Formats: sequence, structure tokens, C-alpha cells
Amino acid sequence: MNKQKCITLFTKNRPEILSKTLPQLTNADLSVIVLDDSTNTETKRIVDNIAKKWNNIYYHGRPEQKELLQKFTKLVSDLDYFIKPLGTNGWTLGYVRNYAIILAKTLDFERVLFMDDDIIIKDVNIIKEMMKLLDNADFVGAKISGMPDDSVVGYIMRELGMKPYEFLSGGFLAFNLDSVSECFLNYYNEDWIWLFLHKPKVKLVKYGEVHQLPFNPFENAVERALQQEFGEILVDGVKKAIESKNNAALTDVPFWNRIVEKRSYLIKDVINLSENNCVTGMSAGKFLLSYLSKVDGKQLVNIFTTYFARKKLWLHLLYDLGEYESVEDFYGGGAL
Repeated sequence: MNKQKCITLFTKNRPEILSKTLPQLTNADLSVIVLDDSTNTETKRIVDNIAKKWNNIYYHGRPEQKELLQKFTKLVSDLDYFIKPLGTNGWTLGYVRNYAIILAKTLDFERVLFMDDDIIIKDVNIIKEMMKLLDNADFVGAKISGMPDDSVVGYIMRELGMKPYEFLSGGFLAFNLDSVSECFLNYYNEDWIWLFLHKPKVKLVKYGEVHQLPFNPFENAVERALQQEFGEILVDGVKKAIESKNNAALTDVPFWNRIVEKRSYLIKDVINLSENNCVTGMSAGKFLLSYLSKVDGKQLVNIFTTYFARKKLWLHLLYDLGEYESVEDFYGGGAL
């Protein structure tokens, strides 16, 4: 088995979905690491048992994370900004993705495919082709059909005939580890933000298509839209700054105030178009406008001031991890 490539599958509290999607990876001819961020003990046990059914699939939860990090005690304090223990409540996908990079570097992989647990692969050969494309690209993502990876507002916009922005998704994304220079922020849209921050320096390619399992995009719509909105603002700002080749704007309060103002105009358009057509758009839109009125550019500047201050540490961390070989047979018998 090729030790240089692996698949990292992210799951959290959804063993019933994982049991449908994990078997398709048994013929991928790659090692598969199931990164379990589940918060319930019984759920963790179920996920572990599902993973144990196949020789090329390895369960990795909080105990495995703790064991691995003990190898690097001198780096533990440096990791606090980037990762949290697996199984932490709340939104943690940014932290988990950072840990997935650290894990892959530690295990001496060179190429990784990130995959969410609700992705259906129509043809497993897409994985092999995406890995090949990394010979001449840094990141390769697939089109996600079925239920697009989008926010509540994005789905409302689709209902209203508006076109939400689309970009490569972290839901099914292959990349060269040596091309990674940015860490994930732990906010909604963490994958888009991460890719945009890389964009000026790397080559991104889209190839093939996978399918996302259906879900109700409007379940708890108002609550979810409010939880997502800060991440929506962040990606709007990062996209604008990167496309303008002006990273310094990310630490400029007036810049962020303009981004929030523009976002407010978008939500007003959603409300106006929703009248008599989309009850969800009306209710979510009104709450979001109230929320946006309280967002201060200083909050966003503080995030990126800290981010840029920690970036050099992230790069040093990745370099240091790459020097370790003490976990080569971490899963036993040198299987990876």
C-alpha cells in the first residue's frame, strides 16, 4: 500500500450516515483515517466498530489523539491556538481539520484527500485521478452535486432565484501537504477561507463529481443561519481582500465595516424577494439584519491580527512535525 497518500474522513455524531459512506472506501487502495469528533461515548464506540470492519480503515478519536500528541510534549503549548481535543462540543471543524494536517504530517503522508462523512462517490477511480492531478496542482476539488455544500442563506437564495457564490469545497478535496501554508480558522466556511488564503500562491483545479446525501437545508433555519453568519462575513472579506491583492485589508476596521454593510444589503434583498414567496427567507433575514447591526469591524480585525501573528508558528510547527518518525507504526505493525 502506498504510504505517501491517505484519505481523512471527518465524522461527528453521525454513525448512521458513516455506515453508508465508509464501505465505498474499502476499494480505494489507500489508507483511510476516520477522524472521529463525536461527543457521545456510545457514538464513539459505534464509529470505532464500523471502522474495524476493514483492514485499510483506521479509527482515530480522542485517545489516539492524546497518545500521538504525547510524542510532542515540547509542542503542546504551541498547538492550543490551532487544535482542540477531539470530541469537544460545538463547532470544531476548523480545529479538527488543523489536527488532520498535523496527523498526516506526523505519519509522513505527502498527499491527503479530505472527505466529509456524507459524501457518496459514484466512481472510486476519481480518488486515483485526483491524486495524479496533484503532480501539477496544489489542491484538487470535485464538484459536489445532490445537496450542495452551502449555508441556510445560500439555499434561501437558490429558492429565490438568486445565485450564491460557489467555490471548491473541503467536503471532498485532495491536496499536497507541502503546499499547505495556512491554518484553518474555526468558523463556519473554514474551508473556503483556508483555500482563499492559499489562492494567490497555489494552483487549484476542479475535477469530477461526487454526491452529497440529502438533508433538510431549512431545519432550524433561523438558529443555523445566525450561527453561520459570522463565517459568511469572514469569507466575504477574505475573498475581497485576496482578489484585490490586499491582505492588509484584513486588519483594517473600515474595510470590514464595508463588508458588513454590503452583507446587510444582500440580506435586505433576500427579505424583499422573500415577501409572499419564502417565509423562511423573511424570518431568517430579519434576525440576520439585527445581528449584522451589532457586528463591529474591530472583532474581525482582532481575528486576523491574531491569525497573522500565529502564522509563522504554524509553519514552524509543520516543519518540526515533518522531522518526527516516532509514530511510523502508530496504528500497529507499520500498517500505514
